[in-house]
Amino acid sequence: MKRGPRLITKVAGAVVAAGGSTLLALNGAHVVTLTPTAVVAAAAATGVVAVGTAGTSAFGQYRGDRRQAAEQSAAYIVRPALLELSVKANLDLRKLGISVWLVRHRMWRTDVLDRLLRERPSFSPAASKIKWTVGKGIIGRCVQDGADFGDDVAQSHGPFMNATEAEWLAAPEGVRLGLSFADFRALRGKYGAVVATPLVDDTKNPAKVVGCLALDGPAGSFDQLWQDEIRSFLAAAGVGVIRQLRSAGYLPN
Repeated sequence: MKRGPRLITKVAGAVVAAGGSTLLALNGAHVVTLTPTAVVAAAAATGVVAVGTAGTSAFGQYRGDRRQAAEQSAAYIVRPALLELSVKANLDLRKLGISVWLVRHRMWRTDVLDRLLRERPSFSPAASKIKWTVGKGIIGRCVQDGADFGDDVAQSHGPFMNATEAEWLAAPEGVRLGLSFADFRALRGKYGAVVATPLVDDTKNPAKVVGCLALDGPAGSFDQLWQDEIRSFLAAAGVGVIRQLRSAGYLPN
């Protein structure tokens, strides 16, 4: 539910509860006279809203607790993995980042990728605000294809840094990767090399891609990140993440 409808629901609930409480109070003070049926209805309205509000709050807390537990479970694997990857790739840890993305299914629309966790020793570059979908960008293509995918974004986007919308939309698909011009403008100049490996739930029959683990580094580091040793280690870390999330009961269906 979006913020607007949720707010309307809360306001409506508050009005109903307040109305029911007010009627009961006025009836008790003999300002108004309610039939027995009306008294029951007013009490029920107040009680239902109270129970509904408590239930919504409890469910929201439950979802938040589950997500936090899943983040902590994934971090148990991801944090030491990032340190080891920096050593294996011979890259400054402060210039690396790693993220866990999970597929979230949407009825009648393209599935989105939800970032469960982002580990980066530095605050730059900041996380993008782009809504990633399956097939869009490096992480989206990785999930769509169910295979490792990567690129040096700084190099690929370099020739288009000052491109118009028409020029960007005319760029090769291997460069655009489904990014709109607005997406490109939000990303340009922020990222360097990115390598993603799929997260596969092998308890499904057939096995199902449920997300990806993405490693990003500075511009010019793609060859180091794309080494077989690095991708094999990243894939192994992904298996660890899947196991942790399964234990936490947080794998997508």
